Amino acid sequence: MSHEIRTPMNAVLGMTNLVLETPLSRKQKKYLEAINKSSQNLLVIINDILDLSKLEAGKMELERIPFNIEDSIQQIKDTLRFNAEEKGLKLITIISDDVPRFLMGDPSRLNQILINLAGNAIKFTEKGSVKILVENDTAIKGAVKFRIIDSGIGIPPEKLNLLFQSFQQVDSSTSRKYGGTGLGLTISKTLVELQSGKISMKSELGKGSEFHFFIPYENATEESFKVLENSKLTDKASLDGIRILVAEDYEYNQIVLRDTLEHLIKNVKIDIAENGKIAINKLEQNEYDLILMDIHMPEMNGLDACKFIRNEMGESKKFIPIIAMTANVLSKDIEATKEVGMNEFVPKPFKREELLQVLSQFYYNPNGQQKEGDLNNKSGTTNVEINSEKVTDMTFLESFTEGDQDRMKKYIDLFLKLIPKNLEKILLALDQNNYNDLAIFSHTMKPQLNYMGMKEAKGWAEKIEKYSKEGIELEKIPKLIEQLKSHIEKSYEELNEVA
Repeated sequence: MSHEIRTPMNAVLGMTNLVLETPLSRKQKKYLEAINKSSQNLLVIINDILDLSKLEAGKMELERIPFNIEDSIQQIKDTLRFNAEEKGLKLITIISDDVPRFLMGDPSRLNQILINLAGNAIKFTEKGSVKILVENDTAIKGAVKFRIIDSGIGIPPEKLNLLFQSFQQVDSSTSRKYGGTGLGLTISKTLVELQSGKISMKSELGKGSEFHFFIPYENATEESFKVLENSKLTDKASLDGIRILVAEDYEYNQIVLRDTLEHLIKNVKIDIAENGKIAINKLEQNEYDLILMDIHMPEMNGLDACKFIRNEMGESKKFIPIIAMTANVLSKDIEATKEVGMNEFVPKPFKREELLQVLSQFYYNPNGQQKEGDLNNKSGTTNVEINSEKVTDMTFLESFTEGDQDRMKKYIDLFLKLIPKNLEKILLALDQNNYNDLAIFSHTMKPQLNYMGMKEAKGWAEKIEKYSKEGIELEKIPKLIEQLKSHIEKSYEELNEVA
């Protein structure tokens, strides 16, 4: 279900979005928007079935992050507003003044519950209004109560017991008239209960229904929310010039990825490999900043290709960041990508911002972010001043390892073991004026610096690689290497305290 349906859906949605951005007649735009809406509806059904399977297997993972309840409710309103307007309904949202604005929990799952409930309310209401009310639950400390009230068709008392059962709808004609799988309420109930809450409802035939549920949340601070939001922003300019190898056998997905990336990123360079073997051959012959790797491919799949790269290729290639892109989104599939050494995972159909965020974890172009003079010692001496602040930042590594201290130590130990060898090779290549080796070894060093949060050092490695490969501004390379060396020496002091 996951791979065989989500993969073509990725192509349908991606190519529809791309065509919608081109000049169109009014009729063409109308037809394409209808395709897009139908595709989104089909994806909802697919996701419902996948969510249900994860919930039944006890493998649904919940986030615990700060979020703004006003933003969440506004997002629900924006999502459902057009559905309500098409039917002439008023969609009303009210948040009580005593509800804390910043909460700690899983906003995505809250949105999923509210869209299910409020979407159903709009679906079964022909006139009047649908209200979403958010209140402080006075009966349970720290709990927030959500009420979804409609003036719709209502539900007969004898049918209420069917509401939260999988694939069940109140009437056999409901599916034909209104669509859907009958899974929305089942999933909503399970998600509420997973968050230590409770859901219930009351209804009167012909007069409307009210669903209400509560979830106990901890309060969060505005500062913690802003830190999280800032971390999600992707500066597209920082991806300027990125070189990407796309390993993907499905032609439509190749087109979607290429067109999307070329539309979003300036000077992006993309090579396509139809399977894992071709990807390995291209990697042996060319330099890339990262690989987007599909899992299911003929001849050699993505997992086997990643194993080969990590275990069989030379030092300059084996540490290249590899990002899995697959329609398989179950936890066991994600775990399989981690086991073979893939760095990150992006599900299909991918969201543009999500893909950009992942790319920016492993690559950034310092041009425009820091001035040339900042990278060079204006005094003309070889002495390098190091800022008293730390040169390493464990934020990325902690996120990447999900706070697993053993895994963090493993990566730090690997860095401490390998980075001196790379630095030694760089210094030797400089001494011999071997710019080909300089480009190779500085390229190899970049992902290691990225893991340790050494953005400034990674920027210098980028410049060393660029100047060496293109044979330009060679006179600046010794000073850049000296700065890089000094930061690496300082990182040693900091990381040995952690290791």
